[in-house]
Amino acid sequence: MSLQSKLTAASTREQYVAILKITLHELATAHCAAWPMMRACRSRSEEGQLVSSERLSEPISLWPTNGRSVMVPTPLPLWIFSSPILSGAVAFIGFIGLHAVSR
Repeated sequence: MSLQSKLTAASTREQYVAILKITLHELATAHCAAWPMMRACRSRSEEGQLVSSERLSEPISLWPTNGRSVMVPTPLPLWIFSSPILSGAVAFIGFIGLHAVSR
C-alpha cells in the first residue's frame, strides 16, 4: 500500500500523524542503513525530536582512505579560502592595514 493511499484512508488527524511518524521512522532507518561506517546515526524531525537512533558496528575512523586526489579549478579571489595559513596571512595583513588607516 502506498503512502498516499494510507494517508487517504486515515479518518482522523491522529491516524494521519501516526502514519507519517511510522513512515518517517522507516525512512530514517533506511538512511542509517545506507551509511554503515558511522558509529551512530540519528534522525530528527523539524521540531528537533529524535525520530531514530541506531548504533552501528564500525567508527568513522575505519573508513577506507584509499582514493585519488584531484585538483578542483578555483578562481583566484577564492584562493584565500583554500588554506588556513593563507587565510590567516590575508587576515593579518588586513588587520595591519586597518590599524595603519586608523592612525
